Amino acid sequence: MKRSTFLTVLCILTFVGSTYGILSNVYGYFGAKASVAKLNEVKEKMGKYSTGETSEGEKMSKDLVSTFTKGITVESIRNTAIASVISSVCCLLGALLMWRLKKEGFYAYLLGTIIGIVAPLVIMGTDNFVGIIGSIFVAVVGIAFCVMYFLNSDQFTKTEMG
Repeated sequence: MKRSTFLTVLCILTFVGSTYGILSNVYGYFGAKASVAKLNEVKEKMGKYSTGETSEGEKMSKDLVSTFTKGITVESIRNTAIASVISSVCCLLGALLMWRLKKEGFYAYLLGTIIGIVAPLVIMGTDNFVGIIGSIFVAVVGIAFCVMYFLNSDQFTKTEMG
């Protein structure tokens, strides 16, 4: 059986996206300390410019920064990066198998998508804005790709285990 042009494009997009996900999260893992230090620097600067009076705008700014940064630690950044690398590897493996028209690739891709959605919520908590936004992004893109791969699943063959 021949792979359709649409399935070819989906796989290539997944190769690029998954490779980027692996590389950027490896970088994120090793840059976690610097990221947290920069975040703390920004918080400190916000405190320096405080007027001493607690205006509504100042209170709102502090609440907003607190909401964005809650639960962001070196450990949470590193754990999220590890989970994201695992997710990206599963998606990359899935795309490689689907490139070869193997049905198991769809399940590997689906597993990678599920890990990518659930991991930030588990690691950073459901009250962390960054984790929620990350999960929503992965859910929208990942589910869209899962649907498109599923719609092309008639091209896949099942590998016989033996």
